[in-house]
Amino acid sequence: MSIGNNIATIRILKGLKQDALARTLGLNQTAISALEKCHKINEDLLIDIADALEVTASFIKNFDRAKMFKVINYPDEQVFPISKQENITMDLEAKIVELYKRLLACEKEKFRKVIN
Repeated sequence: MSIGNNIATIRILKGLKQDALARTLGLNQTAISALEKCHKINEDLLIDIADALEVTASFIKNFDRAKMFKVINYPDEQVFPISKQENITMDLEAKIVELYKRLLACEKEKFRKVIN
């Protein structure tokens, strides 16, 4: 897969039109269309594009469309190494606990206001 294809896929997944990306970069839609057909892109321009898409240049270079769709379509299959899965699970659990604590604090505050 080419860098241009990766940029196009990420742009689409982010919900951006070529025009919007072009405006952010100070280019026109035709230039973005041409960039999305390129196999290689100047590193400085790639960094600017990555910033506009709110990803890293490395993410664009290493983007694996097939793996992404496999994760979406077959979430139970092991796509990531076990250590990464464990980190993701621990991060998710921590976020759930944090959200629960915030929800509980909000409910306590509501209850306190009702009583007073």
